[in-house]
Amino acid sequence: MLLAVFSSPENIISEGIHQAVGSCGEMEQIFSPFGLPLYRRKYFCIEEQQQKLFDLHCIPGGQLPEIVSGEPLEYYAICGTNFENRAGYITFIWFILLGLITCKGGVYDLLSMELKRFRLLMECFK
Repeated sequence: MLLAVFSSPENIISEGIHQAVGSCGEMEQIFSPFGLPLYRRKYFCIEEQQQKLFDLHCIPGGQLPEIVSGEPLEYYAICGTNFENRAGYITFIWFILLGLITCKGGVYDLLSMELKRFRLLMECFK
């Protein structure tokens, strides 16, 4: 919960293997868990990115090369962006947390159940 309140997502950088960057028009066929054929873009298209969850502001020049040594770029960094509605995000996280605690019967009930389990387990080893 503290992470949602005090973190700055615009300062977070994710460097690693991501979907390859390449031409926007190339499609590939994949199969769903039910065996149905699905089609998706083979490469990540920077120009047509619709979700603003990340961008490339932390990369010098703000641009990625599509091809490095004849291969599509797969290892690169992406940069987090600020929340559009930070207060709404924090409120949502708080309600989820409170809902989980309420569904479990509160913190006290949860601890007392664990204590009962521990005592039962100790009875087995006597």
